[in-house]
Amino acid sequence: MVRPLPALLILLLLAAPSAAAVRVQKSDLYARPADGGVIYVLPFLTVMVPDEVTGPLFDRFVDELNSWGASLPGVAYEFIILKQGRERVPAEWLAEKTYVTGEVFGYVEDSGCCATDISLNSRIQLFQPHSDAPTLILQNPEKVFFDHDRSDLPVERGKLANRAGSELAIELLQVLVGA
Repeated sequence: MVRPLPALLILLLLAAPSAAAVRVQKSDLYARPADGGVIYVLPFLTVMVPDEVTGPLFDRFVDELNSWGASLPGVAYEFIILKQGRERVPAEWLAEKTYVTGEVFGYVEDSGCCATDISLNSRIQLFQPHSDAPTLILQNPEKVFFDHDRSDLPVERGKLANRAGSELAIELLQVLVGA
């Protein structure tokens, strides 16, 4: 049984516009996955991005999907991580499933004497059964600027990674529930 107050809060969170400029592209082949369905999550590919960013970003993405995905009012999705990656999963099996994969790229740190600017791009793709191309693409550019007197690089990298992972997960869930 779904309690009304938490269900209302979840709907408000998912319906609220995200602070980031997550760009959503749906193909004509996109169809909302069946309620209660399983969506597999493959590890993200990374290109020249520090592990201190990619690990927390992926972890936050998966944590948000699992915490919100099972408690959506009237809809529930189960997210299963395929830790071995795409190259070790039989292509025929994967072609029959709904799955998400992603990339983290375009990481730039521009540091001066007193401040640092960090930018990052992340993208996730939803593949649906019998489709060779993604049916949904979410792209999320992130940026953070901080003064060295107020914060430091490890803290700001963590904030950036957590924000990017959360925003991708929430935007994906919004699309899945049709918000």
